[in-house]
Amino acid sequence: MRPIPVPSVRLVEPNGLMSKHWYDFFRDLSVGDDAATFVESIVEGANVTVDATDPANPIVSSTAGAPVQDDWTPSIRFNGLSVGVTYDIQTGRSVKIGNLLHLWAYVVLTAKGSSTGALSLIVPEAARAGTILYGGVVSNYANVTGVDDVGCILAGGTDELFLTTAGGALFWTDADMANDSEFTLHIAYEVEP
Repeated sequence: MRPIPVPSVRLVEPNGLMSKHWYDFFRDLSVGDDAATFVESIVEGANVTVDATDPANPIVSSTAGAPVQDDWTPSIRFNGLSVGVTYDIQTGRSVKIGNLLHLWAYVVLTAKGSSTGALSLIVPEAARAGTILYGGVVSNYANVTGVDDVGCILAGGTDELFLTTAGGALFWTDADMANDSEFTLHIAYEVEP
């Protein structure tokens, strides 16, 4: 069996450019004569197709389509309400690739309002039903008390993202927030096709 280095696999996105993501994934692998079968087995279910017309040089293409980028406006709620909440900054960005949605949000309050309870945000698309839970990162926060080991979670089949503390055991609440609280978060999760 003659080894074929996988970097010879041409990885093409719908825009005709090589996908750095897929190249990096395969860069250090090599396979036997049946490179196309090997590549197909690795990427099965990953929204790609393999053209094995030339088995020594298969072409892997994304079927997920080009990434779709969009803005969204993150708004906080406490137990579903947001009475009197006002913002200095509320900016969000999303990138959807196939069924995978990446969300980023940056929120700075000017008033936390009078609603009470667990803090949540409504995301632009619900998580795919049938999945248990998605975890995300709160990479920066200020003027928030009583929280540590922070993150965010989104249950499958829902569109309500909760900010967590104590390693995910507790939710942030109105008692943790101040009129000038701020946070930045990122989460990636599956959505319905």
